[in-house]
Amino acid sequence: MNGYDTRIRYSECDCEEIIKIESIIDYFQDIAISDSHDVGCGGKQLMFDKHQAWVLSSWQVEISRYPEAQEYVRIVTVPYEFKGFTGLRNCGILDNGGEFLVKANSIWVLMDMDKKRPTKVSEDMINAYKIGEKFDMDYGFRRIELPKEGEEVKAPITVERHHLDSLGHVNNGQYVRLAVNVMEEESAGKIIRPGKLRVEYKMQALPGDALIPHLWKTENATIVSFMNEEEKIYATVEIS
Repeated sequence: MNGYDTRIRYSECDCEEIIKIESIIDYFQDIAISDSHDVGCGGKQLMFDKHQAWVLSSWQVEISRYPEAQEYVRIVTVPYEFKGFTGLRNCGILDNGGEFLVKANSIWVLMDMDKKRPTKVSEDMINAYKIGEKFDMDYGFRRIELPKEGEEVKAPITVERHHLDSLGHVNNGQYVRLAVNVMEEESAGKIIRPGKLRVEYKMQALPGDALIPHLWKTENATIVSFMNEEEKIYATVEIS
């Protein structure tokens, strides 16, 4: 399990100096990308050498406690399995005593960027990673089922340049940030701190695209699905 020690920064926290859920996602995205880079299988290396890129398909996050500003923590990750064109990876945040505060599971798809389709993970790439044991957590379904009733359609959000990542489409963490904004507006500004989070990514959003939030509130969860005008889904975020 690879990782590094850090301190929760003030800018990563909400008005109560508790880390924001989107900041947790940013930590996990960063360490996953860094881990691939360190074994020569990520970022510009992969793009320039093979015209490939790892694209995130889903997150599942369990939070037992939110760390606070100035708290020392350890960010960790471990790739634990490869299947065809997918790579499965855990990420986590540990407190100063080595106890898990947050656990996450993620599914990544290796994309051929020339053909714009998934490509099989090679044996050389698998051997480059340090495969470890998967975390003990509740592994739920990757797909998020949308309720059939109670849908509310909110005002469109236009994709701007500050939403983008190095691949030129909306960054994974931005969907969580935007979904939380929609949920907090519905809750009259009450801070959203989910105990569980699931995110499913389906389609890339580009500059100028309109992300139309579709909101559902169920007994156990709140769901925001970002769609285009034809109701094709870019990404869906579920908190509970």
